[in-house]
Amino acid sequence: MIESSGAGYCSAMSRFSLSLQPTTAELAPLRSSLRGFLGESDEPADEWLLIATELVTNAIEAAPEASVIHVDLDVGDEWIELRVVDMGVGFELHPASSVPATNHRGRGLMMVNALSDDFRVSIEGGLTVATVRRRRTTP
Repeated sequence: MIESSGAGYCSAMSRFSLSLQPTTAELAPLRSSLRGFLGESDEPADEWLLIATELVTNAIEAAPEASVIHVDLDVGDEWIELRVVDMGVGFELHPASSVPATNHRGRGLMMVNALSDDFRVSIEGGLTVATVRRRRTTP
């Protein structure tokens, strides 16, 4: 089940928050809600949808079954920041060259990093926090 509690778009700062169960059934409602929110800000949505889908999919795979995944998207005057928070065990970011070409997985975070101005993963109070920041493409 997806819960949405987002403020309407404003020029200084707008926030959209989602709380998701750790199941892939949440991905389509996440993308739909996020696309609608980003449409209000005049930001191109496709790259943000890819970033959010990749990070939430990783969280679904790592989070305990009875947990909740939190997704926050902040749109400011100059920056957009996406945070995905889960109760998973965390992971280390590896350079692109460390993923063997024969692997069928492991490129999603490379795409997230390539689409970001700043991408980091941290452990905060037992929670895994993946944060992506990008400069706004539209003023």
